[in-house]
Amino acid sequence: INKDVDGYPDDMFLEKDNKDLIKFNQELKIICDDVHVHYFDVFSELSVNDKVNEKYTDDGVHLNQDGYKRLFKVVRKIVDSNN
Repeated sequence: INKDVDGYPDDMFLEKDNKDLIKFNQELKIICDDVHVHYFDVFSELSVNDKVNEKYTDDGVHLNQDGYKRLFKVVRKIVDSNN
């Protein structure tokens, strides 16, 4: 999330913190490694300074068109490298 973006829905995500998301992602990666599932770190690909990059979101929470384009490019690179 990025609480600095205009339109950020304060009421809905007031209690959310990116530190929790980063910790969750670290734990998820460990689980994926244990079960031999590819882990894709979306957060790192779309963030700057531990917040979703403002150019990839209109409200600080959800991806906008540019965010999905960036996500597609990264996923495509992973899929193509595994073929």
